[in-house]
Amino acid sequence: MSELEVVGRTELSSSKIQGVTRITLDQLLEMPTAERVELAQAIWESVAQNPDNVPLTQAQLEELERRLEAFERNPNAGSTWEFLKRSLRGE
Repeated sequence: MSELEVVGRTELSSSKIQGVTRITLDQLLEMPTAERVELAQAIWESVAQNPDNVPLTQAQLEELERRLEAFERNPNAGSTWEFLKRSLRGE
């Protein structure tokens, strides 16, 4: 897995970004859209592999608690994922 290090405000250092050892944020933003999407997906996948390392804010924790309490009060409220998908597709 690549290890990115913030160097100043706009410079990133990595030993494994396609052989590039030093790249600025501006250079990343100049990459073709498809390549930026691919890079963003790779970064997101690396984050998703260790979700416990992503701290939640107090507001997020409170919202999760609120939703859990609402579900526990009335587990039949709301819509299923299948219903929502069909609805969004106009089915």
